[in-house]
Amino acid sequence: MSNKQPDAPVTYMLDTNLLRYLTGKDSNQAELQRLKESAEEFWTKSLHEVRDTGAAILLPQEVVRELSVQMHVLPNETQEQLNRIIASLEKESFDLSSSLEYELRKFSSYAIQKYQDQIRPRQQTTTQGGMKDYKLEYLQTSDARILVSAYLNDAILVTRNIKDFIVYLLFCAPEEKRLYDFVEKQFVTVPAEGLELVAQDPHFQEVRAKLEHLLIGEE
Repeated sequence: MSNKQPDAPVTYMLDTNLLRYLTGKDSNQAELQRLKESAEEFWTKSLHEVRDTGAAILLPQEVVRELSVQMHVLPNETQEQLNRIIASLEKESFDLSSSLEYELRKFSSYAIQKYQDQIRPRQQTTTQGGMKDYKLEYLQTSDARILVSAYLNDAILVTRNIKDFIVYLLFCAPEEKRLYDFVEKQFVTVPAEGLELVAQDPHFQEVRAKLEHLLIGEE
């Protein structure tokens, strides 16, 4: 018998785009159909992991809010499907303060401007022009809230919009796989030397300390 310890069950934190593609209609457009099929494949795989390994699937409260806003322009059938999925999943209900949200967004802009060459992922993504590097963008308000939900739950953030969440990886250990592109079917990582460089930055250290306080119930 092997003495190797089994891997701990993972926690998946879903971004809004996965659920929108999952519940979208079949399309004659190749790219739209690829997005839908990729979402369906990940959803099926993750449900099997829940059943077989004890994995968890969480929805950030911010994703629930975004979907509730978008619902009104969707067909009734899509609304019903989304509501069934939302009801079936556990919700992450943490409310991020506006001050920390602002600091995270400001830091993300600073970090991408100062360290973009060092933190650009080595993985690439498919575009109409072929394989290209992922873009890097600073956090929007909703992205900051989703990022913190993933951070507090030690979760794998599952999204197509990798560019919006590169900053999440700056708060993770180099060996951790915490950002997953469900369309390319790959984890996206930041080079270890880039993480080490950012970790020495006083601005980063200040923001990271505030996030760590959230883990022990302080803000």
